[in-house]
Amino acid sequence: MTTGILDRLDAVDFDAVLAEALGAAKTAALAIGGETWDLAREFAKEAAKSLKDRGVAVAKSLAAGRMTEDEARMLAEEDMILARMRLRAAAGLALIAAQKVIEAILGVLRGVFQRVLGFALF
Repeated sequence: MTTGILDRLDAVDFDAVLAEALGAAKTAALAIGGETWDLAREFAKEAAKSLKDRGVAVAKSLAAGRMTEDEARMLAEEDMILARMRLRAAAGLALIAAQKVIEAILGVLRGVFQRVLGFALF
């Protein structure tokens, strides 16, 4: 399993994943209203990168046996909550708008890490 996780992780084009995640976030934000994406753009980029980086770190820790699946899920849950809170606070978005933008990002990352880890991290 260890080598498999690292091999699958190495096969991911994270630049493409982040571009897809931001495209999904933009679509979600524009569906709410044009100004939502204007407010959220930079913070959504930071959130997507942060969540991706944490997922990569978790995958490497799992592969090295330094973390259990339950610990990985707990960290991911905390990261999702923090991402929503940061987006709401920094961009001044309403709860529902922040939720939709972060969920769009997570929808992309969830699929990638499901393939890498064999379970849904986010």
